[in-house]
Amino acid sequence: MDKLDPKMEELLDILKQAQEGKLVLPQFQRDFVWSRQDIADLLVSLLNGYFVGTFLFLRTDPTKPPFTWRPIQGVNLPTDGNGGYIVEPEAMILDGQQRITSLHYVFYAPPRDVVTPKYTSRRYLFFLKLEELEKDNVEEAVFSVNEDDARKYLDKEYQFEHKIVPFTELSSKLKWKNWVDQFKKYHRDKEKRTIRQRTSDVDTILQELDRIEHEIEEKVKKWEKYINNLLEFKVPVLYLPKIEPNDKQKLSEVCTIFEKMNSTGVKLSVFDLLTARLYKDNIDLHKIWRDTVESFDGIRKLSEDNPDLFKVLMLRALGLMRVFRDKDKDKGEKEISDVKNRSLINLSPVNFEEDWWTVAEYFDKAIGRVMSTNQDGFGAFLPKWVPYKPILPVLTALLYYVEGTRELSSPEKGRAYTLIKQWYWSSVFTERYSSAVESKSLSDTMELIRAFHDSEYVPSMINEARARISSLNLHTISRRGSAVYRGIMNLIALNHARDFLQVDAIEFHNLEDHHIFPKNFLEKRMRIKDSSKTNTILNRTLISDETNRKISATSPKEYIEWIPGDPEKVLKPHFIDSECISAMRENNYDKFLERRKILILNKVKELIGGHDSI
Repeated sequence: MDKLDPKMEELLDILKQAQEGKLVLPQFQRDFVWSRQDIADLLVSLLNGYFVGTFLFLRTDPTKPPFTWRPIQGVNLPTDGNGGYIVEPEAMILDGQQRITSLHYVFYAPPRDVVTPKYTSRRYLFFLKLEELEKDNVEEAVFSVNEDDARKYLDKEYQFEHKIVPFTELSSKLKWKNWVDQFKKYHRDKEKRTIRQRTSDVDTILQELDRIEHEIEEKVKKWEKYINNLLEFKVPVLYLPKIEPNDKQKLSEVCTIFEKMNSTGVKLSVFDLLTARLYKDNIDLHKIWRDTVESFDGIRKLSEDNPDLFKVLMLRALGLMRVFRDKDKDKGEKEISDVKNRSLINLSPVNFEEDWWTVAEYFDKAIGRVMSTNQDGFGAFLPKWVPYKPILPVLTALLYYVEGTRELSSPEKGRAYTLIKQWYWSSVFTERYSSAVESKSLSDTMELIRAFHDSEYVPSMINEARARISSLNLHTISRRGSAVYRGIMNLIALNHARDFLQVDAIEFHNLEDHHIFPKNFLEKRMRIKDSSKTNTILNRTLISDETNRKISATSPKEYIEWIPGDPEKVLKPHFIDSECISAMRENNYDKFLERRKILILNKVKELIGGHDSI
């Protein structure tokens, strides 16, 4: 995209354009989310003349807008008999929605049923204490009152007596001038009455009125030191040139700009952008998402904490499916050639809903496999133990290829499932999906599909994991958010490990990760102060909170005798064998860690294939 030069525009003119429908929002923009405090802070910045950021607008052909649009919240535009807007927008807001909507809310005071600030369902009006401006105390000058309590502040006489002006009187220079003129007249008339009660001398009356007039003018000058900052405030506006609705390259560039913007608004994703593109094709992507989480328990449960991420992940899975469908087409005939967000915005509406529901089915299956503790599962028995959520689109696409197409023979399917397991564990224990997720998602999918058909071919990421796994330093893994940390907990779950002391009395899903050599014992009795050594994954496993409390003040040598039945049988699923138990009975921490590292790495090598045990 060509270099953009900012154009300085008056802020109040921008608000007027929004009020008239010349400046609108693309449909993908989210709702207004600023609080009253956010709005007040912005007003203080404007009064002080501080920089409040750049605005980014997209010039628009009113007859061929690239996105479905709507007015900013708070603006009511006239419509035709079919409910369509009559006005023709000239530009769309790409960055600046929250600031523009906030200021429109302040200066135009729209009704409560149209827009309200965050954290309230009530309508608030904003006012300015002019006496605070006289003291240069701008931070205390701005305040807001809910409409039920604002009646006295809307009374002109009260305003003039207490020197309080509504921000609705500051939406233009003319309105402010009229308010000031009325303020002057009110106090001039008031003083006339007061003076005439004291004297009838005309010269005295005129002198007193001149004095009062001068005092008022001096006050107005102090007010306008700040108010003129607001009335004349100019902001830099960057205008993107008009784009055609089907110009894939330009739409991709808009997507890229959105993702790189770092403003105080709400970050938008490719899902939001695509929602706007598909809306004109009668595809309501937001409704489809709501229906998806209602239809698939796995997607609903895993996406609860971050639905925005999962919306994008499902689009990526759909993109992967379409890329490998088109793999034999010429480059110019392919719908998309990668699954980067700038490409996903160009997903075709043709058969979109059908493909989405296919993806949703296999995405839910992928989640089920990741969270299952049976022989085909990957052991992430709770959402917090999923090593990588961005790995799900690839697993979805692979499961669809194996189970949802007729591309593979029965022997090839068997090989495919084996390769999927090897790829999954290779990715977890090399932390493959910690960076460059989009490009790796596509390359992994295509390499694995090739390997499904070619028994001689080993995908590069599996070969890489086999070469690196022996040097994996598990001693340094102590962060619970690490994929390796979570992966080891998954392996323990797959072993169907049980609690140390309550072998049959506690549900597996109630286990938490705790120290094997209690932290208290290591710090106080073995004098180990290095938290990375005490908290290493090699000293962590899944036991109950109750058991952890019981053993926390003891040594392994002591509590191992409390384990009911055969300790080795209870501890083996935790990657604690007879040699580890011997080290525990000796309270030999280093020996225990080294032996347990070997046991875990041997299991990983078994899972990724191509290795002998250590």
